[in-house]
Amino acid sequence: DKSKEQVSLEEQIKEFPLMFMISNKLMDSKGRPMSVIGSYKQDPEGNLIHHITQGMQIIAYFLDLAIQKMKDCGGLTVDNIMSELIEVSPIFDSERYAAIRKALTLYFSGDYMLFCHLIIPQIENAICNLVSLSGSSVLRPQRSGTGFQLKTLDELLRDDSVIYAFKDNGAYYLRLVLTDQRALNIRNSLCHGILAPESFDVNAANRLLHVLVLLGLVR
Repeated sequence: DKSKEQVSLEEQIKEFPLMFMISNKLMDSKGRPMSVIGSYKQDPEGNLIHHITQGMQIIAYFLDLAIQKMKDCGGLTVDNIMSELIEVSPIFDSERYAAIRKALTLYFSGDYMLFCHLIIPQIENAICNLVSLSGSSVLRPQRSGTGFQLKTLDELLRDDSVIYAFKDNGAYYLRLVLTDQRALNIRNSLCHGILAPESFDVNAANRLLHVLVLLGLVR
């Protein structure tokens, strides 16, 4: 809930004002600067994203506990996810079911790195389908002006159809998890080789599984 997180951030600013008077540089695994978050006065949105991301990293422990409990009681299985979410949602292409099932099998066997690498293209395709089925264009002109190319995932996640489906908070969450380099940025970190493959661990896999479930709720 973005509004609640804003209140939480403002309380933190009152308690530790000096922390929010300076800027922060976010580095990649090789020490290269990727993003700069200014002081709160200069960059309130960046500070909010950073605040939410810190909370998400703490909550990751409890998300893992919840998933493990659901797995232990048989409520979360490959077959359940496929039959109750993926195969009944119009945004997943049937020719991708095998790839999604394979990815889920990797997840449940503990091969989180390969799960992340295999499931991200399926997530991106589903979001692209959501936008297309809603009547919006998934294309934009090439810079050369000679043709068209697919919009970036971040552009798609800002489309009105995504906001309609998941509301403001849901669309915002998807951007923080997948495409905002001030946040988790899992999709871009993987597809652009920003992080080593081993960085895509159980926490990254759990977030992607959560995103997959959210997408599977679309009817």
